[in-house]
Amino acid sequence: SPTEYAKQHLPRFDTMPWTAPVFDDRSITADPMLICMSSLAGTDAQGKYKEASCTCMTEQGTAYDLDQPQCRTIAKRGPVYNPYRQQRE
Repeated sequence: SPTEYAKQHLPRFDTMPWTAPVFDDRSITADPMLICMSSLAGTDAQGKYKEASCTCMTEQGTAYDLDQPQCRTIAKRGPVYNPYRQQRE
């Protein structure tokens, strides 16, 4: 069912997309990573006022929805430690 399909893709931890049940028995083919960008409220380059915002994307450039406090934490401190990610030389 569509509901069961959606449940299988919900991560157990919001900040770690690879923890979704759908990945439990699959071989890893990518290293999921979140990149978040945060801005404070204020005037933009066109002189218009903008509210504070925070947006996250995956390493594939797709939007990833997180609540604002989690998004700001990743934007400020970087992503959470991923023990499955391969080291790059």
